[in-house]
Amino acid sequence: MNEGLIRGTMPVAAAEITLDFENAANSHAEVVLDASGARANLPFATLAMKSGNVLDTAEFPTITFQGAQFRRDGDAASVTGTVTLRGQSRPMTLAAQIFRPQGTPAGYRDRLAVQLTGTLRRSDFGATGFADQVGDEVRLKILARLVLGP
Repeated sequence: MNEGLIRGTMPVAAAEITLDFENAANSHAEVVLDASGARANLPFATLAMKSGNVLDTAEFPTITFQGAQFRRDGDAASVTGTVTLRGQSRPMTLAAQIFRPQGTPAGYRDRLAVQLTGTLRRSDFGATGFADQVGDEVRLKILARLVLGP
């Protein structure tokens, strides 16, 4: 069960997500992660993750994802946009899932959770430190809780 897997978290510093359930193309998302607040399940991994040759949080304290193209295919959805890490921007597609609170009727949209998942190669962004100890592929799972606004 992935016992050697290093897990980390980053606080969401800001998120602006607009979902158009009738026309997914009108949806957009911008998520800003606080990379300087990153934490790993091992203390030395936290220091390594924030170091200059990995995330370099002293120089680049945030990571952003700007989703511009939403697609819906039945119950599945995806969002394509741009991720910016260490000052470098690359295209990225994330799988999207929307959850409503248990026990609420179908169509309930006042409070939702949106989960975006995907992978990136950290070397694509120059985050090559500790390559002998840490793999290149990073799995992402972003969870945002949405409340219907005015």
